[in-house]
Amino acid sequence: MTVVTAGAFADAVGDALAQYDEVALDLAEVGELDLSFLQIVTAARVHAAEQGKQLRLGSAVPETVEGLLVRAGFIDADRDFWCAGAAQ
Repeated sequence: MTVVTAGAFADAVGDALAQYDEVALDLAEVGELDLSFLQIVTAARVHAAEQGKQLRLGSAVPETVEGLLVRAGFIDADRDFWCAGAAQ
């Protein structure tokens, strides 16, 4: 989930949101990722909300994702979303 695969990831999320009212992302197997991933998820959440749909996480993000969230300043802005299912 890097800039190299961002287009395919964005298309997959968009396709899922076109088919379903609620989409849950499973990030358990995520290895490498960058800011493009965070930007796509954030934009997709806004788009989903505008359509009366929901994009959520299936569980709390793995440590690799959490590290990027902290460095990018995303985690404090929306801890409830990114830490879904985790003890806060």
